[in-house]
Amino acid sequence: MRTALLLSSLGFASLLLAPAHAADPLTGRPLKEDSRYLHNSQFLLSFGIQNGGNEMWALTDKDTGEQVDSSRAGGYTRLTFGGDIALGASAFSVEVVAGVLQDSLRGDLDSGKSVFKRKIIELIPFWNFDRHRVGVGAVAHLEPTFYANPAGPGGYSQEFEDAVGAVLQYDIRLDQNISVGARYTYISYEKTDEIEMIGSRPLLPRNEYSGNAFGIHITYAF
Repeated sequence: MRTALLLSSLGFASLLLAPAHAADPLTGRPLKEDSRYLHNSQFLLSFGIQNGGNEMWALTDKDTGEQVDSSRAGGYTRLTFGGDIALGASAFSVEVVAGVLQDSLRGDLDSGKSVFKRKIIELIPFWNFDRHRVGVGAVAHLEPTFYANPAGPGGYSQEFEDAVGAVLQYDIRLDQNISVGARYTYISYEKTDEIEMIGSRPLLPRNEYSGNAFGIHITYAF
C-alpha cells in the first residue's frame, strides 16, 4: 500500500515539476533545441522510494493479530545530494552523491514502531546518450542501525557493520533539469558483535540481512 501511494505521488510530482516545452507535432516528443538535453556537469538533488530485501520487523493489528505491514532491509525512502561530473566532451560522466536511506513503520499496533536508518555514499559512472543515461557503480551504507519500540516501555537498537554494494541505474530526462529513473541495489548487512537482546532472544533473528532492492526516483539537476 505504501509503495502504490508513493509511486502515484512521484508520477504526479514529475508532471508538476516538468516545465512546458515545444513538441514535435508528429511524435509528440520534445524538440531537442527547445528542451536542451545538454551533457554537462550539474548538482543533483534526488528523492526516491525503493523496496526489497529480507523482512526485519512486522506490524500486527491489535484486534485481529494480522500482519498489516513490515519493515524490510531494502526499504524505503532515499534522499541524496551531490553532483554529476561530465568527463570532457565524451558521453561519460561520474555521479557522486551522499544522503540517507530509511525504512520507518509507525502505528497504534501491537508491535509499536521501527526505523532502519543508514547514511549512503554512491559513486556511479554513467554513459549518456540523448535524453538517457545508464550507469553501474558502487554504494556504501554507513552506520546501519535498526531501532524498535514495541508496545510498552523501553526501546531497542541493533547496529550493523558498514556495507558496500553495487547499483545499476537508468534515468531519462524530462527536460534539462528534471529526470526520472529506476535502479537496482545489491547489498547485504551483517550484525556487529554486540547483539541486542529482548529477554532471552535477539531483537532481530538473522545475523545477516539482504538489502537487495528495486526503486524509482525523481531528480532535479541545477
